Amino acid sequence: MPIRVQAEPLPEGAALRALVLESLDAVLGRTAVLDEALPLEGAPALVLDGEGRATVVSFDREDAGRAVLAGLKALEALAGAGPWLAGSYPVLAEPALLAGLGLLALGPALPPGLGRVGTPPRLTVGAFRCVRVGEETGLLIDLVAPTPPEAQTAAVARVRPFRTGFVSLSDAEEAFFEGL
Repeated sequence: MPIRVQAEPLPEGAALRALVLESLDAVLGRTAVLDEALPLEGAPALVLDGEGRATVVSFDREDAGRAVLAGLKALEALAGAGPWLAGSYPVLAEPALLAGLGLLALGPALPPGLGRVGTPPRLTVGAFRCVRVGEETGLLIDLVAPTPPEAQTAAVARVRPFRTGFVSLSDAEEAFFEGL
């Protein structure tokens, strides 16, 4: 029996949020969703990943760069909201969970220049596509952990634009000047 796999357009709003939340177990391990939509810009989700670490999940249907920025803003806002988080989510009462807050940012394509910025220790960025397999619809997520800028810097060759000292001409150079 053949299985048909086909690309689907990304859904909008609540349907996309539901697909992202359904896909988290495959990406972060067995997750526990603490809040499906935090009251912050971009309405990121707050989850516990498979290792029990708090992770902000930010996504944008059109622009992964916007998802990264909204996620970073959420991390900054949550870093100063320890008492509120502990009161709202008793599982986060332990300060160590908030100190290692992670970020998963998803969009339709990886944002440009991602490797050129410094990254927090637990920043993961991915690109997602909607696919239909048989009668089921889901997200196909490709994760990329950004490479630190030091690892991307190419070795610079030492260039000496001018010859120094006495240098004789090559045969080709001599032939050229003789033809003048």
